[in-house]
Amino acid sequence: MFVLILVLYKKLPTLYNNYILENTKLDNTSIRRLSDEEISVPDLNNNKILLFWTTWCGVCYSEMKKLNEMLSQGHLKAEDLIAISLDENKEEVLKFIEKENYQFVVAHDFDGNLARKFKITATPTIVFVNKNTTIDWVSTGVTPTLEKRIKAFLKK
Repeated sequence: MFVLILVLYKKLPTLYNNYILENTKLDNTSIRRLSDEEISVPDLNNNKILLFWTTWCGVCYSEMKKLNEMLSQGHLKAEDLIAISLDENKEEVLKFIEKENYQFVVAHDFDGNLARKFKITATPTIVFVNKNTTIDWVSTGVTPTLEKRIKAFLKK
């Protein structure tokens, strides 16, 4: 019982932040891809999935693997997803992406501004932003229903 209470105590701030973010309208901001190209978040023309992650996070690795499989199966397009690294070392991120052969868009939150804007307290955090620039859904940690949710979200 004590362990359950401890886990809930640790997770409650994250769950609360995720709940507060849902249905929030986003101001336009930009972030840099690893190639230094600037991209807009949110995209006013398309639904976007944002994944905040780090190279050392095992759960991030698992979720990114699922996303890459969805991409190779045609359930997701590379431009539908922006994987935003919260790592400090850009070279380490580049090596990780190349080693795993991820095909989706990868950006780097060098200054942590986007993570603060989204109140990211844990990784992985997945955020669905619709074409009306409103946050539809936020999840942190393992998401067993991720594939089903993505398919439904991208059909909107």
